[in-house]
Amino acid sequence: MEALVAVAWGLFGGFAVEGLELYAAVRRRGVLPWRVKAHGRRPPAGPLAYAIAETIRMLIGAGLAGAISGSGQPLTPMGAVAIGVATPIIVQRILETFPESAAVTADDSQRGSDSARTPRSVSVGGDSTCSADNCPLVGTNSGLGVAEP
Repeated sequence: MEALVAVAWGLFGGFAVEGLELYAAVRRRGVLPWRVKAHGRRPPAGPLAYAIAETIRMLIGAGLAGAISGSGQPLTPMGAVAIGVATPIIVQRILETFPESAAVTADDSQRGSDSARTPRSVSVGGDSTCSADNCPLVGTNSGLGVAEP
């Protein structure tokens, strides 16, 4: 599948989730989420804030689907939709897997520190480890391009 087509399906996946969440919120309260009374708390975000937040979320899902497709991974339309739907979980797992900054600090690169060349390992699910060279979460020698601290 071409990356642009995957982007479109990923965008649709994000839109589907957000549309269903909005539908559920309206069914639950009987009004749009930004019209719910605050009762002494901070007023809810307005429609513009909701639109901005949802657009950002959908664009991230579209970008992930496009990146996966563009990296040569086989991807079907349903797979791209699933990526769009699961975007928050995917991003959260990536951040949990590589909790440290992926960039080499300026101090390390100026000093020629050996720590910048030593692969870093992190635990994945408590059973296995994941490093820049070998990651069972995304495949062996996945080319994640993680620069070590």
